[in-house]
Amino acid sequence: MTIQIKRGDNYNQESLIGTVNELFYTAFKEKFVYKLFSEEMTIRISSLFSEYICKNKPNLLIIAEIDENIMGCAFMINHKESYYDFKYLIKKQLSLKNRIKLFLFFSFFSHKVTKEELYIEFLSVLPHYRNKGVGQKLINACKNQAMDKKLTLYVAMDNVPALRLYKKEQFQTVKTESSRIGKFFTGIKEWEFMEWWAIE
Repeated sequence: MTIQIKRGDNYNQESLIGTVNELFYTAFKEKFVYKLFSEEMTIRISSLFSEYICKNKPNLLIIAEIDENIMGCAFMINHKESYYDFKYLIKKQLSLKNRIKLFLFFSFFSHKVTKEELYIEFLSVLPHYRNKGVGQKLINACKNQAMDKKLTLYVAMDNVPALRLYKKEQFQTVKTESSRIGKFFTGIKEWEFMEWWAIE
C-alpha cells in the first residue's frame, strides 16, 4: 500500500470538497452534536467549512491518497490566516442563533497562532484506513511544510491513539488545559497543547 501525499492546490477544488467534508465530519461530528447542534446542522456546517478551506486555503491543506482515493487530510494555518471569508459565508447561510453557537463552539478549539509557528487545525483519517501509517505520513508532510517554524496542535487527552502518535513523532506537551464549560458543550474537558521543532 503506497500512500501519496499532495497539497490541496494540486486538485480541482470543487471535486475535493466532498471528500474533505467527509473527513472533517468524521473528526468533529461527536463534538458538534454533543450539545450544540443537530446532526443535520452538523452536516451543513461541515459542508460549509470544507467548501471554505478547499476554495480559499488549498495550499494549507495536505491530502493523503492511495490509488487516487483520498483517505486522510490535515489542515494548517499560520499567523496571517483569518476566517473573515468563512464568517461572511456562514452569515449568508446560517441563522443568527446557529452562528452564535458556532462561534461558541470554535472558541473552545481556537488558538492564536504566532509568527514562529504553523498550527494544525485538524487532522483526520477515514476509519477504515487508521493504523496504516496515514496519520504519520500527514504529520511528516506538515513537518516539511513547517520548515524553520515550530508545528503546534491541540489534542484531547482522552484521544489516546492520537497522543501516542504525536509523542512518537517527537511532539512535546507544552501545557494541559481543562474546561468544565468545554466539557459541557463538547464532551471534552482536558486538552494537551503540543509542539514540534525541527532538529538542526
